[in-house]
Amino acid sequence: MEQLWAQPVSVVVAEIVMQNIEERALATYKRTLPLLLRYVDDTFTAIHKDEIDDFHKHLKRQNADIQFTKEIEENGKIIPFLDCLVTRDNNELRTTIYRKLTHTDRLLDQSSYNPTSHEATTIRTLTRHTQLVCDSPDSLTDEIKYLDNVFNNNNYNQHFIGHNTYRNSKPNATNTNATPVTTATMPYIKGTSETIAGIVKPYNIRVAHKPTTTLRQLVTNVKDKDEPSDRRGAVCKIKCCDCQATYIGETGKNLNIRLTEHKRATRNGDINNHIAEHHLKTNHRIDWDSAEWVTYSTDYYQRITLESWFTNLEQTPLNRCQHLPAPYERLIADNNKTDKQ
Repeated sequence: MEQLWAQPVSVVVAEIVMQNIEERALATYKRTLPLLLRYVDDTFTAIHKDEIDDFHKHLKRQNADIQFTKEIEENGKIIPFLDCLVTRDNNELRTTIYRKLTHTDRLLDQSSYNPTSHEATTIRTLTRHTQLVCDSPDSLTDEIKYLDNVFNNNNYNQHFIGHNTYRNSKPNATNTNATPVTTATMPYIKGTSETIAGIVKPYNIRVAHKPTTTLRQLVTNVKDKDEPSDRRGAVCKIKCCDCQATYIGETGKNLNIRLTEHKRATRNGDINNHIAEHHLKTNHRIDWDSAEWVTYSTDYYQRITLESWFTNLEQTPLNRCQHLPAPYERLIADNNKTDKQ
């Protein structure tokens, strides 16, 4: 069957469709199947070899848009289903671990920069999976030896393997681990994060690790970074070339647009513009090239306060500004004394 797992809802939709097809196929087939197991779109069934093609065609007729494929047991005894290798032995089904030919045995390396809990979970998950799937002592022993070799190839030491190997708990055993009262998420720093997790564990606080840098942050760049002069909401500083006069002004626009407006006002002799007024009275040149942003804020009231602060720091400001509260005035006075010294 063709699979399409583009969205999380795909699994639910696939299950609904397959349930409907399964019910119709079984209700309309001429014989009752002795065995049928299904996991989403993977189906395991027992049927007489002479009826395989007939049942396959019957499934195809249920929905023309779905292409069902079939896989028949090899040598009349062995067939893979999900991650299990199912073997027929004297009318009994035996299971062991199944791996595709493309399987590489590559795991999370113990020397990699990952939380120790993740590395321990790797061992526990695989050893538990082995104990659940392997239904005979011989296959279990062989699989444990195989996993031990795989763990060694991924740089896991024997002590770590033995400590984190999954072990079945006794049927009547009680869980002594307290349920965490809260979870703390913090960036992972090798060595430090494990220490912090051990410190807060007695207080029933679970620590979840997150990477400090992700591949998405390194590779994905949705849009270019804004240049400082392109940001909106600036407090800018413009100097005079021939004296110490300085203009401090806030704007909700970016610096380039505001500079263009100041230049136009200066050319036109607009006396309502402080820079243009200074140029008309003194015939001084304005240093447009050194114009710079002092700080940024998208909040208008913050920009007004910042404009007043930086204006009061200047010795000969060109612009007028709002009066600051007494504590700010004291700070500015102390700052100016320090500059003079």
